[in-house]
Amino acid sequence: GDKDVRLWGVRRAPGSGEVEVDFRAGLSMHSRTVNSVRFSPDGRRLATAGDQGEVLLWHPVAAGPEGPGLDWKVGKVLRGHVDDVQDVAWAPDSTALVTGSIENRALVWDAGKGGVLARLEGHSHYVMMVAFNPRDTNTFASASLDRTIKVCGDVGRYREM
Repeated sequence: GDKDVRLWGVRRAPGSGEVEVDFRAGLSMHSRTVNSVRFSPDGRRLATAGDQGEVLLWHPVAAGPEGPGLDWKVGKVLRGHVDDVQDVAWAPDSTALVTGSIENRALVWDAGKGGVLARLEGHSHYVMMVAFNPRDTNTFASASLDRTIKVCGDVGRYREM
């Protein structure tokens, strides 16, 4: 609710095996609540999504005041939703994302160019969860409060489950 994303490092201490947690970076660009945070499968970007349709794609800065790779900056702002984005998921090859919102729709994005590839309508209530098939960049699913899951294997075509 404070509009910020915090990144933490988690590791086991040598010898003792105790878990050590340390603060790595604070990402502050959202104007409203952040609802979803996902690293890309290739580990090179971070997608954050929140209220009022905000979807931001972050990448680490090579060096900054906190040290190499500890500073992040927004590389793309994805504009297409007008209301709260509840979830975001990366395609397994990190080239695309799908987002679900309380507008009862999911959007598929080109992660490189930042444009909308498809608007997927069909739910009668909020889209709360989205996921790509981990083995197929063309298949993803959306789950809604209308008690349906829709699977898309071809952009723009839904099949109810």
